[in-house]
Amino acid sequence: MYLHPFCSFHTGPDGDITIKNSLSGSRATIDPATLDALRTLVNTGRFHEPVSTRDIERLEICEVLFGTRTAAEAWIDGWYERQARRGPKIDQIELTNRCPYRCKMCPRTSSMTRAIGDMDLPLFTRIIDQIKGNQSYVGLHHFGESLVHRGLTDAVTIALERGVRTGLSCNPPSLKPALAENLLRAGLAEMLLSLDSLDAATYRSIRGPAADIDRALAHLRSLMALRERIGAKTRITLQLISMRENADETEDFLDLCRELGVDRGVVIDVGRWDFSDDKVAELGEFDAIMHDGFCTRPVESVATLWDGRVVPCCHDYDGAEVLGNLRTQTLDEIWASDVARRFRGDPDATALCQKCAFSRGYRAAWRERVGFDAFHRSRSGKPKIEFKREDTDPQKPLYAIGNVAHAK
Repeated sequence: MYLHPFCSFHTGPDGDITIKNSLSGSRATIDPATLDALRTLVNTGRFHEPVSTRDIERLEICEVLFGTRTAAEAWIDGWYERQARRGPKIDQIELTNRCPYRCKMCPRTSSMTRAIGDMDLPLFTRIIDQIKGNQSYVGLHHFGESLVHRGLTDAVTIALERGVRTGLSCNPPSLKPALAENLLRAGLAEMLLSLDSLDAATYRSIRGPAADIDRALAHLRSLMALRERIGAKTRITLQLISMRENADETEDFLDLCRELGVDRGVVIDVGRWDFSDDKVAELGEFDAIMHDGFCTRPVESVATLWDGRVVPCCHDYDGAEVLGNLRTQTLDEIWASDVARRFRGDPDATALCQKCAFSRGYRAAWRERVGFDAFHRSRSGKPKIEFKREDTDPQKPLYAIGNVAHAK
């Protein structure tokens, strides 16, 4: 028997144990003895007896337990193929990969080799024209500081005129008050601002010389005052990426979030990217939420680089897996191309996915390392620590932006 890695269990207040298929969303209720048998199966490779026949049938119907690993892989591949038939969304549009920051936890700083440039607005408009009607939101960032793009406000306006709301992941020292006002008035839907320390020296150490704490705080206060004065609807999130250098600043950061009146403040662990284990250990504890989750990006979405090239996801910082180019092809043509089909057929065969902590192969190996309970126990999917303003409208979604991929 084989339990595929993309499922989780939780114990309810009445003691009932529920296993959820992370891909299909189906659920099965089992008894403690069956959970113990699954634990033995994963940790030792043996299926402990006796086990309730009823529970085994439930797990097979839930499509998490299979007779062989080959059968489980075939089911997962079939799910993957069905998702791909729906066609892609564009998760991120990179307006520029220029950036004044030198963030030590960003692979752009140490590993990006592709040419630097800016997307022109005619190309941006053609891209938005292709996705309008199919999606209502897109992030205007990838591996650059979008605030330095001269056409940023125009891009927000162009997209909104076509029914596509936009969001940004950016750095507050670059958010000058005049630009902030223009973005608020243009109808930017969501803004995530990163502030990784309140100490000037630590902030510069993490994000480089451009990270000026006094300028960052002044711009944040100006932004919140502008939003109040204008009556803008832009949702504002402030984020701290927790590392060894700033691990003791959590409470001060959340106090600042409350003081400023942002809609949401989050503290998350550093992303692994494709850093070595030694590099990750140097930075701090990397983001380990949702171990049992399955990366759906290869079959659901793509990202667009500033020059029109299309890559599979937000982790492809250097154009390692180019699927096509929107300067010469449509999104549908790229999705149907042999290049894209080959990638979707076996993403784990590529270096991009082999190094990614969200890939199928990485997760399966991770489960072997940490064991059943550490891997499969249900997690909330929320950031490490969170502040949310009490008067935030619970009916209005918080879009998934940057590392905070937890839409409300």
